[in-house]
Amino acid sequence: MANHNMDVSISVDSCDAAAGFKWGSAQMPTGRGFDPSRFSCDDGELILANGRTYAVSNQWGGRMPASVEALLTAFPGKGISFRPVS
Repeated sequence: MANHNMDVSISVDSCDAAAGFKWGSAQMPTGRGFDPSRFSCDDGELILANGRTYAVSNQWGGRMPASVEALLTAFPGKGISFRPVS
């Protein structure tokens, strides 16, 4: 089963490879369909947590920095950081 939040991320039931993630995401019943070029979803970019596999959007709009800051605040000490660039 897939979960889709076009603003920040997309997730599917746990899988450990990009091919499985992309297949699962493509099965989601969304109006736009899944476009893997809009997410960081290659091997080494996926995030596995609590039985789900997540990919973060690479479509960095005006709300994305605040969303990432909220995630970093919610999950401190994981060795993850980001720096917006212009």
